[in-house]
Amino acid sequence: EASVTQPVEGVFRVTSGQTVRDFRKEADALAAAETDIRTIAAASARAAGTDSAEIEVSSDLTTSTVEGSRMFIEARLVAVASGRPRIAA
Repeated sequence: EASVTQPVEGVFRVTSGQTVRDFRKEADALAAAETDIRTIAAASARAAGTDSAEIEVSSDLTTSTVEGSRMFIEARLVAVASGRPRIAA
């Protein structure tokens, strides 16, 4: 799971796992958040016993319109990994 917030105008903060990073562009922050959680989900799936996990990412983006302009509020991204367990040889 990752969140993207905008603590001040023009700064998009990504929090994923133990990592916190700031970006200047919303799109860059959202892309980094997705990359982070895909990596975390894949590692968790490997630790749980699968070598070929399917990873699905869902996102919930909250925005507002203020005086006719779109304003980013927050985004929450969640990655879910699923796969067959590896077979011991």
